[in-house]
Amino acid sequence: MTEKKSHLPSLVAEMEDKVVGFILGDASGWEYGVPQNIGWIDTIGVDPSYQKKAVARIVIEEMLNYIKK
Repeated sequence: MTEKKSHLPSLVAEMEDKVVGFILGDASGWEYGVPQNIGWIDTIGVDPSYQKKAVARIVIEEMLNYIKK
């Protein structure tokens, strides 16, 4: 059986040459009979010293922009 995987990237946020956040997402269409136009965020993380600086919002917006394409 061949498993189909989406081609959604994992994204990182960098500030001052340091990774300060990340997001892991996926799109369906290959698992559980979920329609292909469904995507989800699996994991998101932000370095504690960079929290409350819009890092999470930015990586979420970038992931959503990619999914919409």
